[in-house]
Amino acid sequence: MRQPRLYVRFIVRGRETSNFTYELANQAELAVFVANALGRPWQEIAGYIDELDGDKEFLSAVSERLRQRKGGSNKPMFGRRIGWYCIVRAVSPGVVVETGTADGLGTVLLARALARNAEEGFRGELLSFDIDPRSGWLLDESSASHVRLLIGDSAVTLPRALSGREVDVFIHDSDHSYVHEKAELALALDHAAERLVLISDNAHATTALHEICTDLGLDYLLFRERPLDHFYPGAGIGMAIVTRGVGVSMDDGQQIVGGSHPPDVDRAKGSEKGSEL
Repeated sequence: MRQPRLYVRFIVRGRETSNFTYELANQAELAVFVANALGRPWQEIAGYIDELDGDKEFLSAVSERLRQRKGGSNKPMFGRRIGWYCIVRAVSPGVVVETGTADGLGTVLLARALARNAEEGFRGELLSFDIDPRSGWLLDESSASHVRLLIGDSAVTLPRALSGREVDVFIHDSDHSYVHEKAELALALDHAAERLVLISDNAHATTALHEICTDLGLDYLLFRERPLDHFYPGAGIGMAIVTRGVGVSMDDGQQIVGGSHPPDVDRAKGSEKGSEL
């Protein structure tokens, strides 16, 4: 077992049994990953992280709501979800989709990014999906104003909610089985806006996004987090940028191509080479 001392300390002091929360030991690398993936300056992405760190009112409100649960820390620790925040701040999406709300830790973070965007004149909405009616309890009145929470099997609720809509950012964080994840990602592609950011949370668990990128000739990017002072070895963010244009045909006749990226980033088509930090 890796880091047995931390595991023993967690057994004695910890209260979480799943969906572990922690800070990142490689947060600066996450900023570089997002910046390179989006083709944005590193300083811009680092600025969004600083913005979040300094958002005392938001962090205090989340901390107060975390006190209501029986397990886990009262301190908001977003881990790799900070990357989600930076992406939403950077691309100012009109529609963000998150599958797998759970307690809503990632949901409130996405909602806060959308609220910041709205203050700058870019209005967006988050559609968050979960099968558990108890999910999303971390949402308060302020964050809920930017979120539409949909309860039910995403195989049913997702197609209905996306009918006639285009998606700018899609985050898969629900059932991480290969079949379920691939079905969700394929649906996201069917509803892609001019530029779609596809994110697979826990990307180390399945190869669904990697295979889609291979099939469509898209660049597949992977970030591996390193939790700070925690026995859990960490998970990964899988990511792909999809833009409409002349390229690989989709089922509905549209054309998609891999998103543009800066020349100093070494990527391989359908490969993790050069994209893992």
